[in-house]
Amino acid sequence: MEQQTRVVTIPPLLRIVLAEATDLLVSAVKMTIVTAVRTLALLLVASFFSSDLPYRALMSITGG
Repeated sequence: MEQQTRVVTIPPLLRIVLAEATDLLVSAVKMTIVTAVRTLALLLVASFFSSDLPYRALMSITGG
């Protein structure tokens, strides 16, 4: 008994809709990653300036 394989064809309109949906999903993921990296960078800068590190660095440079 031979095994039969079915070829599923996707209609052109559905193919376009799937391609656009995939493109939108990729864009959303990219924007999420960019936003997360920017937020992390902002938090790191804020934590640096909220600590006494800048003051200690300035004092060590000026010798105070």
